Amino acid sequence: LANDQRDVSDLCAGRYPDKDRLSQGQWQREGDWLFLADSQVSFLCHTDKTLSYGTHEILVGKIAQVKLHRQEVNPLIYS
Repeated sequence: LANDQRDVSDLCAGRYPDKDRLSQGQWQREGDWLFLADSQVSFLCHTDKTLSYGTHEILVGKIAQVKLHRQEVNPLIYS
């Protein structure tokens, strides 16, 4: 995500459980993939493995396609 997409990050993190996670940003579908077209970059992947760890599910993917959406590099960073 880009630095100006904190709202998308907050929605996907579940900070606003009453809001639809896809209500922010420019989501697009390509085949079976759903991706954020206004992010810095999108990695379209095939799921290779799923692992359970505590309360999380970790997905390991094999990259099928990379979509660069922005020329300027200004990532969202938490410190």
